[in-house]
Amino acid sequence: MRVVFLSPRYPPEMRQFTRGLAEVGAEVLGVGDGSPEPELRRYLADYLEVPSLLDEDDVVARVHAASAARTLSQRRSGARSEPTRTAIAPDLPRMR
Repeated sequence: MRVVFLSPRYPPEMRQFTRGLAEVGAEVLGVGDGSPEPELRRYLADYLEVPSLLDEDDVVARVHAASAARTLSQRRSGARSEPTRTAIAPDLPRMR
């Protein structure tokens, strides 16, 4: 299961939700307006840093753009790697 988690850094208890999801096998894709700390980053399969989470249209556009940028080989590999700020949620349906 893939979970797109908005603001996994704040409030602080969201870090525990992120950890819990990852520990039960979810692929957690974080979206936030700052860099995650190393202890949080280890539970994220990927991370997309955006200028502001308050600009909903921009966040949605950036998530869709990042998902389109992900290569076919990344989609098929399924290998966990160090999170980046570019590739996120390739298989999410487009929201309208």
